[in-house]
Amino acid sequence: MNIKPIRTEQDYQGALKAIAPLFDNQPEMGIRLHGSHGVIN
Repeated sequence: MNIKPIRTEQDYQGALKAIAPLFDNQPEMGIRLHGSHGVIN
């Protein structure tokens, strides 16, 4: 994992683009989420 600070508008837009797929994809039926953080088991 490559973590960098968001300092510019370009950094911000790049971060949004990188995480957008995480919100677009719903977990499959039957996949159990683990704990309060929603980690897929």
